Amino acid sequence: MKVVFLSLTPESRANHADSLLREVELHFEQSDGALSGFKLVGFAVRKKDDEMFVTVPARAAGQGPRRQYHPFLRPVNGEHDLLTLLKQRILKEYRQHAERERTSGTLVG
Repeated sequence: MKVVFLSLTPESRANHADSLLREVELHFEQSDGALSGFKLVGFAVRKKDDEMFVTVPARAAGQGPRRQYHPFLRPVNGEHDLLTLLKQRILKEYRQHAERERTSGTLVG
C-alpha cells in the first residue's frame, strides 16, 4: 500500500476548511492481492491548535447533537488500534513529505 498526498490548488483550498493540510489516498499495489489496482480515497491530514491528525472517510447518521460518524474503514476484529496505527503511518509519511517539500522550496499546505 502506498500513501499518496494530493496537492491543493488555491481554488480547491477555498472549498475546504482551513484545518485541511492535505487530502490523502491509499493506493493498493500488486502485492496487496485482491485490492491491487484500487485506491481508497477520502482521508485527510488536518491541523487544529498546532496538533495534526488524520480523518478517515465516514458516513454521517443522525441529526444535530445525535449525529454520529461511521468510518468506512474498520478493523474486521474490532481492534481500533489497527486504525490508530494506520493514522500514525499516514502522519509519519506526511511529516516526511512536508519536510521534503520544505527542503526543495515547494510550498507545503
